[in-house]
Amino acid sequence: MNIEQLKKHWDEWFGSSSEQIFERERDNFLKLKEELLHNQAYLNKYVAIINGKVADSDNDESVLVERVYKRYGYIPLYIGKVTQEQAISARIGEE
Repeated sequence: MNIEQLKKHWDEWFGSSSEQIFERERDNFLKLKEELLHNQAYLNKYVAIINGKVADSDNDESVLVERVYKRYGYIPLYIGKVTQEQAISARIGEE
């Protein structure tokens, strides 16, 4: 099965589109944010949220993305920076 066939069947197999998963993980990040702000391990770092949990973190967003995709494969996720500032969301990749 090639990547296009995989994308076509994603919703059928997993019940959610990658966009819905991204939105859910963004919501999870926002729920976790207050807790993360009080944890020095994550403060001012980028965190990758997968299945509602912090999967990894790094000071460099691109390094984090590369490491997470290498570890988990190209799956929908959310990456946010743990700061007091309001975040601007952007979706990476194509559907």
